[in-house]
Amino acid sequence: GEFQVYWKEKISRWKADSGATGPLNPFEIEVLSFKSDKSAGLTELEAQYTASVIKRGETGTPIATYDISLRLVRGADKMWYLDAGTLP
Repeated sequence: GEFQVYWKEKISRWKADSGATGPLNPFEIEVLSFKSDKSAGLTELEAQYTASVIKRGETGTPIATYDISLRLVRGADKMWYLDAGTLP
């Protein structure tokens, strides 16, 4: 429930900033400049990346850009998971 409220608020803000209308999510989020420590033998590591929000099907200036630092945790399945899945 909390995440749904958070996500709807983000989309509403991006729609207002971009002039987008309609009930669907017209945005794509692109991950740029991903950097992290080498993961060999680790179960946690720090990562930094930039997330850019663009209007689907368009190029040019992003609607929003976020510089993000977070922790990644290795799961029992050996895959890496975000410690937090929200944008600032």
